[in-house]
Amino acid sequence: MKKIGELLRDARTEKNITLNDISQKTKIQEKYLHALEKGDHTIFSGEIYIKGALRNYAQAVGLNVDEILSLYNQFIEQQPSERKEQQPTKKEQSFLFVYRERRPFPGVVIAWLAILVFVIAGSIWYLHGQGNKRHQNTPYSEGYFLENDEKQTKNDLPESVTPIEEPAVKKELTMLTESRDEVTYALSGVEQTKITLDFPDRCWVRILQDGAWVEEKIFNAGERKNLGDARETLLYFGNPPAARVTVNGLEIDNLIRFTSPVKIIIKKE
Repeated sequence: MKKIGELLRDARTEKNITLNDISQKTKIQEKYLHALEKGDHTIFSGEIYIKGALRNYAQAVGLNVDEILSLYNQFIEQQPSERKEQQPTKKEQSFLFVYRERRPFPGVVIAWLAILVFVIAGSIWYLHGQGNKRHQNTPYSEGYFLENDEKQTKNDLPESVTPIEEPAVKKELTMLTESRDEVTYALSGVEQTKITLDFPDRCWVRILQDGAWVEEKIFNAGERKNLGDARETLLYFGNPPAARVTVNGLEIDNLIRFTSPVKIIIKKE
């Protein structure tokens, strides 16, 4: 990934383009662009988002998209699988085997139990003796303490207690990647996804949520469709300008500029 990042950064600097310029053109946040130049792919939540960001960045600086994606695929193939990394070495297996075979001596266990019982018994005796001593040395009647305890409790109470309010989590709908026929958004700050589709004009739509088919239909003007909660929602619009998409009260307002079918991906973080 570092080699890819260097190619992207060098192409950008040669054309005197800033990260802000690329962000404005591709609609990708600068932190993701900066991560690509550093060769850090861990900031992205999935491979589809990494490839989409690489494709848009390469187009913005005039690099060959296929070559960049080919380098990324080679990088992925060279990475060791997680299964191999998690397998212990022969030395570790030997250590684990020896460790599991060890058993504490019965005599040690009995000695620790005896010490524990002695400590508990001594604590109970001490607390009992302190209680009796306090009762014997008290020069006042029980009624005196009850009366003064009530007065002290009333005086010690604050006049008003202001509860501490936890700061509200701000909901955000952030565009991650955008191409000619696909736009990806990240939804944060919400527990459940609430998506509403309104159609001021006739439009064909296919809907999938969490990889499962939901509906495929031609909606007429004036119709509305409400979608339930899902971690990932895919919306395919045949006539994007004839659709209005609202995600938890936040409207996606750039569909009107698409003149051909487009896929909208909404992922809850």
